[in-house]
Amino acid sequence: MHSVRLRRLWLTAACAVACVMGTGAARADLLFSMTSASAGAGGSGSFDVVLTDNGGDFNVAGFNFEITTSDTAVTFTDITINTVAAPYIFAGDSLLAAPVTGSILENPPSTAQDAQAGDVTADFTNKAIADGDEVGLGHVLFTIAPGASPGPVSIDFGSATSLSDAGGNLIAFDNSGGTLTITGGTVATPEPAMTGVLGLALIIGLISRRRLYLNK
Repeated sequence: MHSVRLRRLWLTAACAVACVMGTGAARADLLFSMTSASAGAGGSGSFDVVLTDNGGDFNVAGFNFEITTSDTAVTFTDITINTVAAPYIFAGDSLLAAPVTGSILENPPSTAQDAQAGDVTADFTNKAIADGDEVGLGHVLFTIAPGASPGPVSIDFGSATSLSDAGGNLIAFDNSGGTLTITGGTVATPEPAMTGVLGLALIIGLISRRRLYLNK
């Protein structure tokens, strides 16, 4: 219960800071971005949200991010610390990740097409990020509705996205949205073994019909 209370306080504060920050404070030294992803209609997939340091040294103790899409065929189902593209920023020092799944999804306020996640260091100390470093912030899981039309889907960062240090000071950043591709469905083809069985059955049938014809 205590950790849940801390989580809500942290995420509420992070959202407030992000709103105050505005676009004028953004800079390209730290960049929120997403890895590419694709999945077919009725399927599922995942992508990572990463933070890249393009210049300078920074100390980060907490983050929050919001991802949104206007395409109702896409549903965000979970966000975990199990990042693939880069090591998780607070690996071994996460306060808010669920013990078993590693989920950092904030629900509520997350919804199907608007998901929020955040974390803070367990010991409330800074994580140093140096020029050229790339760290994972979240592994996003999603599903695609059956019958969804193939094509690209835009994923954007929302206003609740933020970074701060151990003193609660705002860290400026920039962000770059990503694209999720819904691929076309595939037509099922018979397995080779099944094809052989069907061919044998057809041959036997033809032989049987020929014998019946000759015995008439």
